[in-house]
Amino acid sequence: MDEVIAYHTVPETGPARNELIQALEQNTIDWITFTSSSTAANFLSQIDAGLLRKSTARLASIGPVTSAALQKAGLTVALEAVPFTIPALVQALCRAESEKNNNSL
Repeated sequence: MDEVIAYHTVPETGPARNELIQALEQNTIDWITFTSSSTAANFLSQIDAGLLRKSTARLASIGPVTSAALQKAGLTVALEAVPFTIPALVQALCRAESEKNNNSL
């Protein structure tokens, strides 16, 4: 069997990291979406999981492998897409926000 690498995810190294930390500290982020376990791992290599736990940002995952990577870091996944696709993830986010808005009326 040959291994074929379809893509390679690399962590952010620019000033956006500091802006993200500030936004998490100020609780101005509603959702953070994760579309693979490697994006979760790279994100957590740059952002402390403790900061995420203190933040009001909710975590959305594309599927169970990605959710498991986040949960392994002690994080709570607020929603998981079914089926495990980008369109389903977007639909789940829209539903969650719609339900939140309807409950706040």
